[in-house]
Amino acid sequence: MNPEVKPLLETAQSCVANGQWQDASRIYAKLASLLHREPDVHHLHGLTLKEQHDYQSALQQIDRAISMEPERVKYRRSRGDVLTAMGALDAAGKTYRQVLALAPDDHHAMLNLGNILWRQNQPEQALEWYHRTLVLDPQNSCAMNNIGKITHDLGQVDHALAWYGRALRRQPDYAEARFNRAVSLLAIGDYAKGW
Repeated sequence: MNPEVKPLLETAQSCVANGQWQDASRIYAKLASLLHREPDVHHLHGLTLKEQHDYQSALQQIDRAISMEPERVKYRRSRGDVLTAMGALDAAGKTYRQVLALAPDDHHAMLNLGNILWRQNQPEQALEWYHRTLVLDPQNSCAMNNIGKITHDLGQVDHALAWYGRALRRQPDYAEARFNRAVSLLAIGDYAKGW
């Protein structure tokens, strides 16, 4: 192994841990030139580019990793995440479905696909994927919160409150679920608890 590689990897990991995305990206670019056949390096480079909102470059790096290891689920899931961040929802949904074709029990892809469908105004389909997520990951507070938001939007406020309650029992400091619960309480006129 090239003696430059190990210290570069360690520095890149330290930059990522500290949220220094630009520095990490610069180091991963150098590593990608040294280890151009190592898909993980391209994938990690893509993730640092995503954090900088350089989505096209992130996709190029992640696609390079996928071309080397097409069956690697995490690469495809990351591709879906970049596409989602770009607002390319149809392409993101297609990518998450590819992940699920490779790994039918991937609850992260299920949750993300539910989020895509919800943003595409398909609440019933989104609910289906959130419930599937909970079958595999019963403690997933994000899925619980999202079910609450959809059921609130569908006019089932009591049902929504029950889901927010479940999410908050699982994760008491979940600010979004706490806010959504307050909105639902205000919607039914329970101002004392809502405020």
